[in-house]
Amino acid sequence: MRALVAPLALLLLLAAAGGARGQEPPQPFGFSLTAWNQVLTEVSQAAERPDLTADQVAAQRARLAELLSAIASARDEVQGRLSPLLSQLEALGPPPAEGEPAESPDVALNREDLNEQITALQGQVQRADLAEARALDLDSQLGAFVRGATVERLLYRQPYPLAPETIAVAVPEFFAHLGELAVAPAAWWATLSPEQKREILFFRFTFILVFAFGFGWLARRMLLARLGRTAEIEEPTYARRLTGAIAEALGNGLIPALIFGGVLYRTIVGQSLFTGLMSDIVIAFCIAMIIIFLVRAAARAALAPDMPAWRLEAIPPENARTITWTVTLLAAVFGVDIFLSQTTQGLSVSLELESLFVLVSGSIEAVLLIALARGRLWELEPAEEGAEAAAEEGTRQASGRFWTLLRWAVVAIAAGTIVAALLGYINLSSHLLGSLLVSSGFVGALYLLRGLLRELIGVAMRSGLVQDKLELRHPTRNLIKFWTRALLDLAFLAIGVMLLLPVWGVPLTDMLRWSGRALQGITVGNVTFSLTDLLAGLLVFVVVIVVTRMIQRLLSHRVLPQTTLDSGVQNSISAGLGYIGIAIAAALAISTIGLDLSNLAIIAGALSVGIGFGLQTVVNNFVSGLILLIERPIKVGDWIIAGGYEGYVKRINVRATELETFQRASVIIPNSELIASSVTNWTHKNKLGRVEVPVGVAYGSDVDLVIETLTECLKADSRILNWPEPYVLFRNFGDSSLDFEARGYIGDVEWVITIGSDLRVAIDRAFREKGIEIPFPQRDINLKDIDRLAEAIVGRDSGAAGESLPPPGTVVSASRRPRRRPAIAESDADGEGDS
Repeated sequence: MRALVAPLALLLLLAAAGGARGQEPPQPFGFSLTAWNQVLTEVSQAAERPDLTADQVAAQRARLAELLSAIASARDEVQGRLSPLLSQLEALGPPPAEGEPAESPDVALNREDLNEQITALQGQVQRADLAEARALDLDSQLGAFVRGATVERLLYRQPYPLAPETIAVAVPEFFAHLGELAVAPAAWWATLSPEQKREILFFRFTFILVFAFGFGWLARRMLLARLGRTAEIEEPTYARRLTGAIAEALGNGLIPALIFGGVLYRTIVGQSLFTGLMSDIVIAFCIAMIIIFLVRAAARAALAPDMPAWRLEAIPPENARTITWTVTLLAAVFGVDIFLSQTTQGLSVSLELESLFVLVSGSIEAVLLIALARGRLWELEPAEEGAEAAAEEGTRQASGRFWTLLRWAVVAIAAGTIVAALLGYINLSSHLLGSLLVSSGFVGALYLLRGLLRELIGVAMRSGLVQDKLELRHPTRNLIKFWTRALLDLAFLAIGVMLLLPVWGVPLTDMLRWSGRALQGITVGNVTFSLTDLLAGLLVFVVVIVVTRMIQRLLSHRVLPQTTLDSGVQNSISAGLGYIGIAIAAALAISTIGLDLSNLAIIAGALSVGIGFGLQTVVNNFVSGLILLIERPIKVGDWIIAGGYEGYVKRINVRATELETFQRASVIIPNSELIASSVTNWTHKNKLGRVEVPVGVAYGSDVDLVIETLTECLKADSRILNWPEPYVLFRNFGDSSLDFEARGYIGDVEWVITIGSDLRVAIDRAFREKGIEIPFPQRDINLKDIDRLAEAIVGRDSGAAGESLPPPGTVVSASRRPRRRPAIAESDADGEGDS
């Protein structure tokens, strides 16, 4: 009768929660509370029973899980009704203080009614919290019971396996069981009628096997021919190697495993001919063969011992062969262990035989695991030289430390299984060894899947959608790829923990409950941090940013080019849209997470002081960037001179502006400098400019001829505009020349350097044709006190023969440089100057 009370109460609870809207709060919640207390009382009485079994504990914990879910639903429903009441009470404002005028009777009545309803609902929430606390305490009590029973079972000591009396009992019994297994097929065969032997066995079963093997062989051949490894590809990419490994694993492992799986299914579920011990033999044999085929195929697929270029990791060929054979042998031993364990379940097996068998089989498997964990087997071949190889080497070293710790853990656990079996803790040894083997399989499968997904991330970052549609630069793509792969590794770590902890004895219900609490969030004060909300906020932020990028590209390449706006305005619109998209993405992400920005007002007020002092440069650059985008004194594509640098504006960011010089160097100039300092912008209003070529001619030249020649050179160049008309200026009487300047206006100032060079070539050619001389500065050196200079030279170079000195007062040409010049005066052509 009690077994029917709890389900009925839960059903009535759900019905009451669904129809609670529109009813008075106390009645449905009171009924729910009664049902909850009934379930909690029954579970509490069951938990106190000394003969409670594991199945009964699991059933009671399942009832508690349903109860906790019902409590959470009812509490959420009550809190949903409580929120609008609190909002209405807040709208009424605080009650009048003592000495203030009384509020109107209607407002006072509404306030009293709201307070009564709020008090009743808050009481319901508190009682729900109390019921939830009781349920959690009972669940913890049952969990402790399960853990205690598990520890007691694992630490149960059986007979010592190497004791003489144990061996004396176990060895004869083992061979007796082998004899029973050997005669089981013949005994089963004798039970079949002639019709079954002829029609069913030789026709149906043989036909099924032939069809299965034929279909499997054909599917394997097609799969390997299309996606398998081939010697024609000498240097396959990682994606191709991974694809080939998956194809080899499926072709050589999964297809045979499916065949044995089909036989296993027909033996267990269908109307099988196998009965009794023969059925156990067939089932155990199929399970063992499935394990052997899958493990062997996975090892050969990942290590490729015969094709080194196709290995997923750069393991030397000898090590790859050793690992493959060791893994295959371990799978065979484990398969034999499974076969013997499954086939002897229906037989009477003594504790002595169980102890000795676990010691022998477990020791062989543990020794093979220790052999596989040797560090020498997993040493990678040295990487090639280069930056990418160096980065790969760093990654190897970083991941190598993790695998080193993992290998030592495997060695410790494997050795622990042998020690536990020697001491008689057979259950503990079997549990450790089985968990270690299953965990190794899980880790290997997750590692291969992780490699596949990491490669898919790399392919996605190299796709045209990311590079062309979203216009993500190479550093940005690398950053996204790094963080995506990092999140992928965290996800695989979480999945691995969720999969492996139940293998090692942690109940799955506890794992789900812990995961649910982590996803629901951790409350700190009045703020609740929820993992699901954080992930949802991150997803919203990324989606809005991606949509913004797509809209920016649509405007930049489809919409704005069709307008009459110049490139600077188009860039400002696109950049402004990007900033708006970032602001919207941040606001939506914060809203999704559920943060109350009003709670941050005090923090923002405190940080404003720091922003005013410590971050004033950042804020200044940010505001300056907005001014540059709105006022547009410079824009993308302008030719400017700022801060001693000259070049084209490539990008105007929030903090700084990127300038590309004529030497193709990128100069990052803070936006505040562009606003506060003088900037020369050659292309601000338009591209109209002027080319200026200064030239000097010798004294005595025909000035009119010079002006005429320069004017002809200006007009001969088609790139110089006719209006404003080009002209020539006589600038100055220089030291050594008559200085002129040829000026002409051009339509595109970006060609000023090229046009200036062409004009100089044309002027030089025209001057040569018309005999106009372009002089160069002439300098004379007047050496005073030549006698003293001569004595100094003779004193230093005494013994030099055949050397003559100029007489005093001689003027020496500038091309002749004396070795020592104690007193030198530089003068113009008239010979005067200061000493």
